[in-house]
Amino acid sequence: MSGWVKPRKPISQYPKTEQQKKVAVAGKVVGRLCRGKRKGEFYECRHEILDCLFHDGKCDPQVLELVKEVKQT
Repeated sequence: MSGWVKPRKPISQYPKTEQQKKVAVAGKVVGRLCRGKRKGEFYECRHEILDCLFHDGKCDPQVLELVKEVKQT
């Protein structure tokens, strides 16, 4: 390994679309609610959350509460 490092300029900031914001919220909610689950359990958990957030499916009150909490932070 050499001691030479090429500095790079930081990634430029750009405004996020509504879809990108929804995806970010969904990812945080899935990360919190589905943590520790494996394979089938994880897929089912993730599916229920994404169905609620993107397709107006049935929503668990716990999911809705966590979505509000994530949007506030």
